[in-house]
Amino acid sequence: MTPKEFFEKHTREEVARVAEAAGTNIDNFRQIALYGGKVGSRLAKRLEEASNGKMSLREILFPDEF
Repeated sequence: MTPKEFFEKHTREEVARVAEAAGTNIDNFRQIALYGGKVGSRLAKRLEEASNGKMSLREILFPDEF
């Protein structure tokens, strides 16, 4: 699941929980998910882990491929 799909399919509370668990905030995650904000590999890995694998590293880093 791409960050955009995750953002659109989950509640604001769930998105905020995943973002915070990954060491960022919901506003930064919204920028990544909806506006193509850049994400580094370390944050991408933390987002993958915080989402329990719902978002994969590849989908986070290369959402245009999906």
